Formats: sequence, C-alpha cells, structure tokens
Amino acid sequence: MPIGELRERITFSKRNIQADDGYGNIESEFVDQFTVYGQVSPIKGRITTFLGEESVVGQKLTAIQPVKLRVRYSRETETITPDWRAKVRSTYYNILSIANPDERHGYLEMLAQSGVTI
Repeated sequence: MPIGELRERITFSKRNIQADDGYGNIESEFVDQFTVYGQVSPIKGRITTFLGEESVVGQKLTAIQPVKLRVRYSRETETITPDWRAKVRSTYYNILSIANPDERHGYLEMLAQSGVTI
C-alpha cells in the first residue's frame, strides 16, 4: 500500500478505569493515547456482526456502519486491543478485531464499527 493512501488522522483511545462510584458501578473514561495517519474504508455489502446491521436504542432505529481501519505497524499501534476505540474526524469507532494481514508487521487492519456505544 502506498503511503499516500494513509490520509486520515486516527486518534486511538483506551479506557481509563477510575473508581467505584459506591453503588457497584465502575466509573471510567476514554483517554487519548496517540494519533497516526491511516486509511478508513467502509465495508460494503451485507455484514452481520453480533449486533446485526441495525440496532434499536431508546425506541429509535440506529444504523451501524462497519469499517476497516488500516495503519502502519509500530510500537505504538501494536499496543491497540479490541477494548480501545478510534476517532476519525468527529466519528468514534469501536474496535472489534485486529489483524496483521501480511504477517510482516507492515500494517495493522482493524474491523471497527460506528453507531454503537461501549
């Protein structure tokens, strides 16, 4: 893949667990870790995830958009796990899986989706 195809700035964040709120709930927030250039490709066709293609949240139908995120492999990007999230412009994506497709540590590909909160 030519480096010129990595046009989007992708910010990766991981959950920072703070404390128990006294009612058995754990308070947490996402904290930005780093930003890298990458590629965002919408996945076309019928993709069925564990949540399906649509979800009903609060009696409203919400669309779930699966995408493939591709970034260069580095010491930073190798730390990404599926409990992280990615932000491209103003859209947040939940990372579902991570793969090293060429097994040469050139790029990482991530299956992610927007429209769902975690």
